Amino acid sequence: MKQINVNLQSNDFLNIKTIKLKGDSSLARDSVLIDNKLWSVYEDRIQTFDVNSLISREHPIKSNFTKIDYQRDNIWFYNFQLNNDVVQDAIPLSRYNLKDNKFVDYLEKDLHIGSNLLLYDDGDNALLAGGPKVYILNYSNQSIRPFKEFQSQVTGIYGNDSFVWFGTAGEGLIEYNKQNNTFKNYDEIGVSSGTISEISFSDNRLIFNTGYEEELGLTVFDLNTNKWTNYQNEIQEYTGDYWVDQYQTIWVSVNLEDGNQELMYLDLNSNRWKPAKLKNVLLVYDILSFDSRIVLFCTDQGVFQLNKLTGETKPVIKYENDETRIHRINANEFIIVSSQGIYKLDVTGS
Repeated sequence: MKQINVNLQSNDFLNIKTIKLKGDSSLARDSVLIDNKLWSVYEDRIQTFDVNSLISREHPIKSNFTKIDYQRDNIWFYNFQLNNDVVQDAIPLSRYNLKDNKFVDYLEKDLHIGSNLLLYDDGDNALLAGGPKVYILNYSNQSIRPFKEFQSQVTGIYGNDSFVWFGTAGEGLIEYNKQNNTFKNYDEIGVSSGTISEISFSDNRLIFNTGYEEELGLTVFDLNTNKWTNYQNEIQEYTGDYWVDQYQTIWVSVNLEDGNQELMYLDLNSNRWKPAKLKNVLLVYDILSFDSRIVLFCTDQGVFQLNKLTGETKPVIKYENDETRIHRINANEFIIVSSQGIYKLDVTGS
């Protein structure tokens, strides 16, 4: 399905039809859309919802899952913060394989990874990081064995077919070369703290948070030019939340003096940060760009359109104190997940 040509003028917004697909009274802690099936994790269940047939199925759970991570052929359910010193028979990690169509649970006592959990799935194995230790999980025999122990806590992990990058709370960024089985430490980032977290990858660029609390900043490493750019000074009061859209535009949320939040984005033409000029927004939860001009973003006050050409905003769905997520079905249709229910946004033109 091709994207509608809305022919926006400088002050135009999208014409969006809002359709409520499913009512709900509880808040999904996290969600992901895979092949028109919405996977959501709640306090007591994992729920799947087919956005075409509108059929919903529930899978009861015994664990306190808060995150969903879709990698390769697996959907991972876990909680970043573990409680291994409290419940040894808890299930902090579950994997649903899309080929086998079945869940595989992993007990906390078998993971051996401390009080937090990060993972990377390369298709045949998964790397599980917690504290300074990293373990490798083999899918064929379900064995879990030591892979690497760093000197400080692992705070971020991301990989591709050639490399795996580990962020740490004291050793900076460490690169693992899969082919050579070697590790390389990057000490030239030039940030005041060695803490690296929230690693992502876009357009052959590594993007991650650097520093901690007052010294928190955002760093971009361009693998094409081997150049680091740290934006700690350009985005004051950075919250640590960032998003990268399909145009490789980086969005961040920052705290304002009045207690509200503002969105800023990195203009790729000028390499300068620009504000989105939000009004009375306490929290920004999710962002998705319709095209290079119109951006849809979810806040505690509802879902809004932002026209980047003018900096003006327009509400799509209004509510108060609700945490929402947005997912793209196709070029012109989107799914909103909130405690009010599941909505479809249909862009019909300008």
